[in-house]
Order: sequence, then structure tokens, then C-alpha cells
Amino acid sequence: MAISPTVLQDAIIMVGNDKSFKDYEGRIDNYGAFKVFTEGADTLLPKSTVETIKKSYVQPEKIPVLNQINTTMYSTYTCNISPDGSTSAFVPVTYITTGFDVGITPAVNAGNYISAVEDLAWQLKQGFKNVYASVLEADAVAFLETNKSLTNLSPTSLFPGSNFTAGVFTVPDSQKATFYSKIPTIFQRNVIPGKPLDLANTEAAPNYEYIANQGTGNGQNLAYQVQGVDRVYRSNFVPTANDGSIQETHFLLPVGGVGVYNWLPWEAQNEIVIIPGSQGWKKQTDPIAGMQWQVYYNYNCSGGQFAQSWSYRASFAFMKQYSSDANKSSILKYQIAAAV
Repeated sequence: MAISPTVLQDAIIMVGNDKSFKDYEGRIDNYGAFKVFTEGADTLLPKSTVETIKKSYVQPEKIPVLNQINTTMYSTYTCNISPDGSTSAFVPVTYITTGFDVGITPAVNAGNYISAVEDLAWQLKQGFKNVYASVLEADAVAFLETNKSLTNLSPTSLFPGSNFTAGVFTVPDSQKATFYSKIPTIFQRNVIPGKPLDLANTEAAPNYEYIANQGTGNGQNLAYQVQGVDRVYRSNFVPTANDGSIQETHFLLPVGGVGVYNWLPWEAQNEIVIIPGSQGWKKQTDPIAGMQWQVYYNYNCSGGQFAQSWSYRASFAFMKQYSSDANKSSILKYQIAAAV
């Protein structure tokens, strides 16, 4: 059996859940990138509408939008009117599905130091931990990377010694002290509406914390430099260069510039029961980010023993502010180079 090394045989020290002995093995990250999407979802689009209008997994979901108009300008008076007219498009809402399975055989746990309840709770904790780490947080960062703007109207002279290549603005270490104070200027130059937020790798935290805490009680007041940034997020999944050439990686975007939407099939939404108490669907909210999950449960006979199993699945759509120009978006990527 999967937990056979801990069957009842030797003297075992039982450690309660109130002790820290198991904390490292069960540790859960903060998933800052996914949090950017969850907190911005209802600002970007009406969350409840996006999540409920789709009735079937195979049913396409689209958002009608109007494209930017390159208006024709005239310098004379005329009686001949020639409107440019509008063009429209559909933006697809594309979902990915992810999840995991858990299960217990109570008879096995009955002869084991680990109870069925503890076993199942551990499987669920590990399942949610891994689905967030390997799928949702990773996908959130990948979405920002894929959809970053390939144009940036902010001049490199704003940070002397900087460069802009393939959608990435690299700032030299000598300029990092003024990085946060210039973010509102970057937004204004690129005409990005809304309050700026900053998602960066974990190693970006010390520079921000140092500046933010150098207030009026210090020899030099630097705290004003971070006041133009509305929210700051950190993630272990935002990558930096493996060769050590980059110390900080930042995604700058407006609050509500991105969102994630959570969808469940009809069976879970309506909690359909096949066999009362032993087979059917229900929905459940996870303890990490409050997302809804379809739970298909099945209690049956396996190998001559009573077995209980649960399948957790959910679908997620990552979205950003619409741009009719594929090279432009409100997501800007900045890097701060390592000191040389």
C-alpha cells in the first residue's frame, strides 16, 4: 500500500498538527502572480457574468469589442461627410482545465498510525499546493510574459545606461534607487490608465523595503519614491537570468489590468447525485485562493476493500485588457541588472 512504511509495528512518536515538525514538508508558497489575477478579475470584467454565462465545456465564450479608430483628419470645410466607421472583433475566453485525484481505503488506515482523516487531509493539501505551484502560478507568470508589450514609449534616458530589447526594459544597478519613483512617469508616457501595481521576483523585496522604510525619521527620506505604486506583489515563480546578470524582474501593469475566471461544468454547478451518498458531483472552495472546484466522488469496492476516491477539477481563463495591436499591451516588463 502507498502508506505501508508506517503500518502499526514499531514504537512511533505521534506528532499533532499543532507542532511544526511537518510544516516544511507541507509548506505552501504565497503565489503572488495568481493573486494579481484574482484581485483584478472583477475590475477587468464582471466576474460573475464571465463565470456563469458559459453553460457547457464545449460552448465557446466570446467578448465583443470595438477596435481603436485611426481617425481621418481634415483641414477644410466640406459638405461631403466621410465617416471612418467602427470595426469590431470577438475576444475568445480560453479556459485551461487542471486538477488532481485523492483517495483512501479506510481498512488500510485502520491498521496504520496515520488515520484516514489525516491521510486524506494531507493528500488534499499536497494536491492544492502542487496544482497552484505547477499550473496556476506558473501559468499566471507565463501569461504576463507572453502578453507583455513589445513597445515602450518611455525613453531609455529616463534611466541612463538602460536599454530596451524585445519587450524588456533593462535598468542598470546604478539606477535602481529611483526605479519606483519613476513608475508613474512610465505609465503616463505609455498612456496606461489606472493605478500601477508591481509584480516582481522575491529578490526584489529588499530594495523596495529599504526605500519604503526610509521615512521622515531617517537621515534621508526616501519613502516618497514608492508612493506612486498602488500595490506590490512578490512571487518565487517570476524568473531571473540563470547567469546572475539580472537581480530583479518586474511586471508593471494597472490594478485590474488582468484577471482570472473560474468555471465548473453543469454537473458540479448543480451538484448532481448518481447514487445518494456514494457517487456524484459537488463543488468545493479551496483554502488557498478561494477558487471553486468540481469534486466528483465515487465510493466503491477496490481489491475487495471499501475505497473512497475524489476527483478535483476546475477550469481557468486568464485575461488582460484588450488591445487591437498585438504588439501593445498595458503589461510592461522591466529588469534591473546585477551590479558590475
